[in-house]
Amino acid sequence: MALSNTVQLRDGMSNVLSRIASSLSTVNDRFERMQNLTEQAAPTGLYSQFNSELTGVREELTRTVSEVEELRSGMTSAQPPAENLTASL
Repeated sequence: MALSNTVQLRDGMSNVLSRIASSLSTVNDRFERMQNLTEQAAPTGLYSQFNSELTGVREELTRTVSEVEELRSGMTSAQPPAENLTASL
């Protein structure tokens, strides 16, 4: 049995987390637009903190996706030697 049939890397969260981050950014943009349309300004500290935390989420997501791709690449390059090893057994 080939290694590719027994080991698979599934990254089912990156797409989900990207959509969540995008949705949060959209919500924040709408809050900022709403604030600009009203006569009484809303407290901006909350928006600044939210933007800062959202930036951190995006950076962490980017790092995670990169690590998953590195792992996938490593597994792909390990597959031929592993198949040779199992064939020799």
